[in-house]
Amino acid sequence: MSSAVNAEFAVIGAPFIDPSVVDKLAEIVTPGDFEDPQRAEVWASIVELADGRNGISAVTVASHIMSRRSGALRRGLLESDQEVLEFVIAAGDNVLTAVGSEWHAAIVAGAAKLRRFQTEATKVAAASAGADPAEAMRFIESSLDRMSAPFEAARQQVDISGKSVLKALSDRVRTLCQGEGELRGPTTGLADLDNIVAEMQPGKTWILGGNSGHGKTAFTCHLAQAACRQKTRTLIVSLADVDAEQIMARMVAAESRLPYGKIERGHLTLDEQSTFVFGACRAFEWVENLDIWRASSATVAQIARRVRAARRAGRPYGVVIIDYGQKLKSTQRHANREQAVAEVADAATEMFIDEQVCGVVPLQFNRENQKRPGGRPAISDLRESAQWEHNADVGLLLFRPCKFDDSAPANVAHIIVAKNRGGTPGEAKVLYEPAENRWANLTARQYP
Repeated sequence: MSSAVNAEFAVIGAPFIDPSVVDKLAEIVTPGDFEDPQRAEVWASIVELADGRNGISAVTVASHIMSRRSGALRRGLLESDQEVLEFVIAAGDNVLTAVGSEWHAAIVAGAAKLRRFQTEATKVAAASAGADPAEAMRFIESSLDRMSAPFEAARQQVDISGKSVLKALSDRVRTLCQGEGELRGPTTGLADLDNIVAEMQPGKTWILGGNSGHGKTAFTCHLAQAACRQKTRTLIVSLADVDAEQIMARMVAAESRLPYGKIERGHLTLDEQSTFVFGACRAFEWVENLDIWRASSATVAQIARRVRAARRAGRPYGVVIIDYGQKLKSTQRHANREQAVAEVADAATEMFIDEQVCGVVPLQFNRENQKRPGGRPAISDLRESAQWEHNADVGLLLFRPCKFDDSAPANVAHIIVAKNRGGTPGEAKVLYEPAENRWANLTARQYP
């Protein structure tokens, strides 16, 4: 017999020797992982018996299998009750020890993944013959996702007692108050905003709405800088018309307090050149924690693969910024734009949770707020983005009153927290100096 077949017999035989192994093995292998349907049926019955705290023996397992079939036509995998009993007895007799059963279970699960991969690869190969060459990249991206799925580690949802959760919370709060613990994610560096939204926690989705020219890209640069300063690896996926060097120029402008336009054009005096070098040195202190991917288009699957690759390389991201969300590509055909955006929003939200990163997604407003007196935005102003709004844990809206009221200070911006699953909505007033791409606490006049 092959090693996979031996492993299947080892898994179903181990509980006859030591029933306590069932719980551990059931976390590794499911009935669907068995290549042989008869052994799959035996394993399903063993797990159900263990869940019911019934004894596990050849007789109880055979009886359970027969009771599961009761009322149905007796055309099961085994033709008679006697055959069922003989098969179960033979399965139990094949194993002499339960030692190493987890290793055998891993072999069974791994072989199942390979079979599924082979099945998907065969389907992809068949489908590729009729694929539209103009849709090649869409087809390839979808195929890669399907083929890689069997190799993705299954994430188990583990039930945790309320008592243990309360203890963990109490311990974390105590250590934080003593200055010994660490936050679950980086803060924004804007005190009034941090008091409302806390930190950028793993698995959360932040959306950032704003009109064109209101500072969305500048604010995402600020968030990236803040995260990197706190030693959180950050990925910026730039789908807007901003390349990697322009993003870095914006960040150095904020660090050096120089106008971004002068840096871009190279119109710096000798003194300003020295100031630029000072700003670049400040950026050098944290820039090793930043990656920038400039792409004219991208799918959530492409971004997820980069995030997983970084984790496998031992340099996991804590924050992923996708600038901007409406330019993410869907992987399926849809009847309308709203359905395509909903697919992308759901996929991105799942990716942030699965990869345990805080996702920050800037989104464009429609122009409805500009028709209102005062121009104050609402979260419903997000263009084509009802699903993003639904999925978001935190919804931030950028509002610059000076754009609608000439008497309002030009360097004061409002960050409206329109949605906040971790607390209550609110509003923070901050300093925004557009020429320098700089966001800061309103009372600050320079970086601390």
